[in-house]
Amino acid sequence: FNVILGGLAGMPSGILFYNLTLYAVLRHRVLAAFCWPIIGTLFYGIVWSNAILWFFPNMSTATQFGWNAITTCFAATANYFRAFIEPGLVSEWAHTQIMRLSMFTMAVCITRLLPLTDAIPWRMIDALLYIALFGMVALLVYNCGVAFSRRSRAVRFFLFAWSLPVIIAFSRILWGVGTIRVESALFDATSFVAM
Repeated sequence: FNVILGGLAGMPSGILFYNLTLYAVLRHRVLAAFCWPIIGTLFYGIVWSNAILWFFPNMSTATQFGWNAITTCFAATANYFRAFIEPGLVSEWAHTQIMRLSMFTMAVCITRLLPLTDAIPWRMIDALLYIALFGMVALLVYNCGVAFSRRSRAVRFFLFAWSLPVIIAFSRILWGVGTIRVESALFDATSFVAM
């Protein structure tokens, strides 16, 4: 399992180097934008494979880091989406809301790491976190619909490439809130593998 995760970490690293090199030569913004989902994917893999415990051995809030990683991936995907789709064919309003929700969820995850008192209503804050994650998925789907309705050619390729990771990430959110139950170590790596 660790060998598989190591190989999957090597592939995004190679793709990241490849895209940065191409961007340095060609200066196409989509190449630079695509680096963010790759970085998000690598961070996601580090968290969900527990490799983050090498850097923070006493960390007991891996779940919060996990949601942070998912958020990072969604925010990166939203940025890549806007760079990938033809100019003027996406909803800037939806993109702005995705970025705001992303900042909110990352702030919540970081707050969970601080030594705060039990007086803070964590249950309510966690509920807001999950609602924000659902909102990000919904807005990304909405933005795809907007681009599709405006006859974007690129959105078809985007939908084909990102439908599986988005579906798996959505299923992980459902798993996180207890809506579905999965007992498998491989499920921890599903989003990483899909991306």
